[in-house]
Amino acid sequence: MIGQFGRYNEEKQLRDFRSDFYGVEACLLEDDADIERLIKKAEHDNFKIGVHFPFKTGGWRLRDPQYLSKNEEIKRSSYEYIEDQISLLKNINIAHLLFHYPKPVLLDERVDWSNWRFADDTEYYWESEYPYEDFKSNSEEFFNWLNDISIRHNFTPVLEFDAVNKYMYESDLVESLLEKYPRIKLC
Repeated sequence: MIGQFGRYNEEKQLRDFRSDFYGVEACLLEDDADIERLIKKAEHDNFKIGVHFPFKTGGWRLRDPQYLSKNEEIKRSSYEYIEDQISLLKNINIAHLLFHYPKPVLLDERVDWSNWRFADDTEYYWESEYPYEDFKSNSEEFFNWLNDISIRHNFTPVLEFDAVNKYMYESDLVESLLEKYPRIKLC
C-alpha cells in the first residue's frame, strides 16, 4: 500500500502506486473533494482503501482517541469520536481501519521521552500511574468494543503498537486478546 496523508495527491498516486499493490491507506484527509477523488480512483483502478485512523481531520481535539483514558469523559468522547469517523466510512468499502494502541500510551519513567511529541498530557501516563488491572480491563473493553463495531460496519480492525509498555511485554495480555478477538489484527 501507499499512503495518502492530508489530501489526495494525484502526483504521488501516479509516482508511487503500482498495479500489483493492494491499495492506498488514507489518513487525516482534509476535504470531501479529496475523499471523492480517492474513492473514484479506487473504483476506477480496482484497489482497496485502508484507513489509518482518523480518516478525516478535525473530528476531535487530538489526532488519536484516548480510549484507555482513566478520565471517563475523555474515554467516552474517544469512543464517540471513533464512531463519528466510522460513520464517514459507511459508503466506502474499506479494507481495514488502523488504530494506534495503546492510547494513551504508557511510558516507562526510566526512558528519555523528550523526542516524542505529545499535543498535551492526556496522551500519556507514566507506567507507575496506571495499574496493570486497569490496563487489562480497559484493553479488554476496547478489544470487545472494536470487535463488535467492526462486525457491524464490516471492516478489519488493525492495531499498530505505540510505545510498547511493560504490561504488553511482561504478560500475555495482548496475545490472549488477539486470540479471543481474531478479527483484530496487528500492523
